[in-house]
Amino acid sequence: MTMFSFRGSISLLVGFAGCYSPNDPIAGDGSDDASTGATVGAETSNTVGSATVATTASTNTTDTNTTNTTGTTETDATDATQGTDATDSLDTSAGSTDDGGPLCGNARMDDGEACDDGDEINGNGCNNDCVESGTVLWELELTALQGLEHAGLDIAVAPDGLVIATGENGWIGTFAADGVEAAPPVEVADIYMGTIAVFADGDLAVGDGESGDFGEIRVHRMTTEGAIFWSELATGAGSILGTQGLAVDEDENVLAVGTFPIQQNLWFGEFASDGSPGWNESYTPNAGSAGIVVLGDVACEPSGECTIVGAIDSNGALMQGGRSGWFQQISPNGVEIWTRTYDPPSDSFAANCVAMDQAGNAAVIGSDGADVWIRKYSPEGGVLWTVTYDDPNNGGDGGYGCAFDGEGNVVAVGAEARADLGEGNNAWIGKYDPDGGSLWTATYNSAADGNDQASQVAIDATGRIFVVGTADLNGDSRLWLRAHAP
Repeated sequence: MTMFSFRGSISLLVGFAGCYSPNDPIAGDGSDDASTGATVGAETSNTVGSATVATTASTNTTDTNTTNTTGTTETDATDATQGTDATDSLDTSAGSTDDGGPLCGNARMDDGEACDDGDEINGNGCNNDCVESGTVLWELELTALQGLEHAGLDIAVAPDGLVIATGENGWIGTFAADGVEAAPPVEVADIYMGTIAVFADGDLAVGDGESGDFGEIRVHRMTTEGAIFWSELATGAGSILGTQGLAVDEDENVLAVGTFPIQQNLWFGEFASDGSPGWNESYTPNAGSAGIVVLGDVACEPSGECTIVGAIDSNGALMQGGRSGWFQQISPNGVEIWTRTYDPPSDSFAANCVAMDQAGNAAVIGSDGADVWIRKYSPEGGVLWTVTYDDPNNGGDGGYGCAFDGEGNVVAVGAEARADLGEGNNAWIGKYDPDGGSLWTATYNSAADGNDQASQVAIDATGRIFVVGTADLNGDSRLWLRAHAP
């Protein structure tokens, strides 16, 4: 394969959004809005809220559009509802200094501080650097490169802290944590950068195969400069709907998942770090029926156990609805540990992302009808909580990407429909605490009010959140990047 490099034209927008620290929750009837808002320019909104999470078998509402359910079985419970209502008015001009000058952490607002709650905790509304949680740190909107359109597809943080983003047409971009371009972007010919994972030395595992076209499950190992070490094709016959999920475990093995639509089953398997094929398995749900599985993603935790997510399409045809959720955890050798299913009330479901934390919990994000759907499973497969998000206009929303941070918080990204504002779809980002309580949400609307979306999210060791997506500028797709404070 050939590879060429070039420097794209990139605009860097730096902003510090007002992002209000939450007050203590006030019990309500579940109908009050639980969050406050702040805007960066005319295109960015960022909301911080606080929530009281109900006990097992109860429902918690963090605002009028987000529902949180905790439980221990696959059945969502809605026996009781609690709401919160918190509103802050942050006066950033109320700074004060003493002879020693501003001091972050002294529990008072000094000049140059956005907040100061006096503690060293990140993500609780005011971070330990006196920046409000969820603040937009920087934003990039990639201009058209050599006349090609680049939709943002995936993002990862390398061990050295560099942020690696991928887009259509084999595009790879590498950035420092402050948004500065670390190396010229490259475009690798004949590769669709559908999904990526990072090896310990910073190399990329790249899943090839364009979703929506019958392609193949092919995995590459390459540098961020596009130099390819090896390329391997998954074993198996028949047409495959691309490589839909990829992960690198602690032993540097690459786990890949994909779908064989013709055979009505899914494929998941392993490649060693040198590309040697390992085990592989196929799974056919509802054997003898017309049901097929459409896979969404795979994630692994340090011990090598992995969780695979997808949806069973009972109608026997791709993209025809009638789907239920399908989630399976496997051992490092590909042996099934547990399998769970979810029957949505909407009869239309997509599982698009899974993340695993250090303890082996799994967070799944997708779309349940017209809502963003997030669920957390325990290592044993028990349901810990479920959250849904519905935009204020009750439009068609979707969840596409997810990640755990080091504190066990879950960040989910996707899109919300805001035709009521004349904005089409806006990119959507939400952060939730380990118990499913909403910490803050943020959105992005491009200048053209097009159908924007956030595709995937990655989090570095400091808790900074990096999002990749697509800005729709009158049909011209632009890769979009953003960084948020924890």
